[in-house]
Amino acid sequence: FSPIVLKRKLSFLLLVLGLIPLLIHMTGNNHVYKTLRLTIGKGQLGPSLFEYKDFPGELVKTASPKAWPLSSIYNKIDLTAEENAQHEQYQSGAFLVLFQDSILLEKYWGEFSDTSWSNTFSMTKSYTSMAIGAAILSGEIGSLDNYVGDYLDEFKTEANMNLTLRHLITMSSGMSYSEGYLNPFGFVAKLNYGEDLRSLVLSHSVEEESGKYFEYKGGDTQILALVLEKATGKSLNAYFEEKIWSKIGASRDAYWTYDRPGGMAKASCCFNSNARDLARLIRVMMNGGRWNDEQLIDSTFTYESLLPAPTLELDGSPNRRYGYQWWMGEFDEVPFFYSRGINGQYAVGIPSKDLIVVRLGWKRSSKRQDGHPLDLFEYIKSALRIHGTGA
Repeated sequence: FSPIVLKRKLSFLLLVLGLIPLLIHMTGNNHVYKTLRLTIGKGQLGPSLFEYKDFPGELVKTASPKAWPLSSIYNKIDLTAEENAQHEQYQSGAFLVLFQDSILLEKYWGEFSDTSWSNTFSMTKSYTSMAIGAAILSGEIGSLDNYVGDYLDEFKTEANMNLTLRHLITMSSGMSYSEGYLNPFGFVAKLNYGEDLRSLVLSHSVEEESGKYFEYKGGDTQILALVLEKATGKSLNAYFEEKIWSKIGASRDAYWTYDRPGGMAKASCCFNSNARDLARLIRVMMNGGRWNDEQLIDSTFTYESLLPAPTLELDGSPNRRYGYQWWMGEFDEVPFFYSRGINGQYAVGIPSKDLIVVRLGWKRSSKRQDGHPLDLFEYIKSALRIHGTGA
């Protein structure tokens, strides 16, 4: 190129580069800077298990911590070589198996320990659901069939007026946002890295028939948090602390990240805790919403939470895997329910065996069976073997 042509090209390039920040700001995508800084800027393509260090948030305080008893065979039945290889392949951080409220086995890798915080990602949706169930028990929310517009004026419009809490909690809202994880400009990126969750979810409306199709959307959970705040006058994290976390003997405080200082908790992500304490939430659900003799969550709500909601998959087949923000399935004809996060975070209840299984880590299988990641079944299989061996 001649010096003149090269100068023109460089000037054009600088002009384009200068316009990019302006376009990002004008299109309401300022979250992209944080997205890139906390992912690509740290040499990763997605959010970190320890991302709480980079976000504002609030403690969810415990009260009267109480340790799980250790079984008489605690850690005496080790993982097999094949099971260890599974944990290595998917980079496990924690693996915990409890039987009748005693720990049979627990293993930790890397930065994980029995008290370490890590991001539970979408397991958080299940905990938001538990808070809704607590509000139903207290009478602060009358029914899942209440209209969202009874709490939020933005849902009194013609498009939104028929949306109910049941539609949100079963992920069948028909709302216009989507659940794409790889688009840094997409709704999910804004949900995690944006700084105004309230405005984000309230800028969307119902575009398809509510209550018909199960379609996994984190925005539904965030709207539930807005409803809870309106109904109770308390933030999601404060209400969860008061009604649940402070009641169950958690070993330490948890940490719930916010969109911004003084903003609101991320309801679809990101509750940070440890394997032992997350197991306590499974025990509450297995006990019909009780902890010891205290009812924390409405019992009917708890029962229905762990049943497939009467919705359809997008292909028209019946939903058999999702209830009130909880997943469910079967392994070798043994039913289980669980909460899960994107990197293979699982907290599993197996009521017929009185087993609780928690696995936290960095990766999960990309393959599915009946809508569940394949590695999940391996952790359940391992827990059943350990339980059977020690029986």
